[in-house]
Amino acid sequence: MRTPAQTGMLRSQSNAPYPLPVGARPAVPAAALAAMLAAAVLLVGCQRHDDGGDADAIVDATDAPAASADAAAPVPGDDDDGAPQQTLALDDQPAEDVPPATASGLQPPPSRETGPARVDGYGPLRIGMTAEQMRAAWTEQPALAAIGEPAEGSNCHYLRAGSGGESPAFMLEDDRFVRYDVSDPDIEAPGGGRVGVQGDAIRALYAGRYEAMPHKYVEGGQYLRVTGLGAGDAGGGDGVLVFVVDADGRVSAWRAGRAPQVDYVEGCS
Repeated sequence: MRTPAQTGMLRSQSNAPYPLPVGARPAVPAAALAAMLAAAVLLVGCQRHDDGGDADAIVDATDAPAASADAAAPVPGDDDDGAPQQTLALDDQPAEDVPPATASGLQPPPSRETGPARVDGYGPLRIGMTAEQMRAAWTEQPALAAIGEPAEGSNCHYLRAGSGGESPAFMLEDDRFVRYDVSDPDIEAPGGGRVGVQGDAIRALYAGRYEAMPHKYVEGGQYLRVTGLGAGDAGGGDGVLVFVVDADGRVSAWRAGRAPQVDYVEGCS
């Protein structure tokens, strides 16, 4: 049995700052233990509330913009079927200026001119030249010379290179070159016609451009008058060809130039 003195000594030792013996537990007051348990319960409740409410709201708020962005501008990748997705550029304008449209160029072919004969002249001579200009431009031999003299009261006459009957005869009226006449089968007319061919060949070559008229002096003969030649053709030129078809159906001569002179049947007579 302990004496009062020994009991006092033990109490003073338990309050001293020395470590407790091994295996000994300090006494915890009941009030403090109850307070600790209440605080733990409150802490657990707050954590559950935060996890189920605010946390979900924060996640939803941060994910919403990303979902909208994904819907507005898909990222290239594979679709649900596994096929690669393709994105199209929103700007469909060309990077460079587009030239204005131009015409297709589908026009009727021009008249064939393989030799010196043209609807606007012959060789170096041009319709509209004066006699002096024609002589200066004609550098070949023989030189151009007048065929006779104009009839009294007439302002029409011809020039011809030399005296050959088959060389082209160039008509002048009021001192202007207006037409030329050809009887040489070796000279091809603009478009392909020539002396000696059948009238049907002329009709085929100038289909849709000629007009047939009866010959003034030869029964059964015709004049095949072709218009819309020159100036790039396509029917817009003012050049005229007249093919003289005899009774046997063959071309005996042709002439080219401007109206009305190209239609003079007797020439300058």
